[in-house]
Amino acid sequence: MVVLNAHYDGRVTIPDTPPSIPTDQPLRISIEVIPPPPPKPNAPNPNAPDPDLPGIDFLSWIGKGLQGPSNPNPRFLNDDALWDRSLESAPDSPDR
Repeated sequence: MVVLNAHYDGRVTIPDTPPSIPTDQPLRISIEVIPPPPPKPNAPNPNAPDPDLPGIDFLSWIGKGLQGPSNPNPRFLNDDALWDRSLESAPDSPDR
């Protein structure tokens, strides 16, 4: 009997070490779920923020997703003016 330690990746079972079994050998496999080892004391939390990176206040970003940059000298007063056909026949003004 050969005992293999393996892990399941969501699709297939992958041996942790290469087995010493001949190729194309028929097998009977039974699976025993092994609980994960307890975390080591003083082990770093993988979800903890990196202390070397500056903190980012994401709450200040709320509501800014649709806010575009402001134009100090807009050619069109609003979006409706983009489609106003009267601008085509108007003479060019010096502020354009």
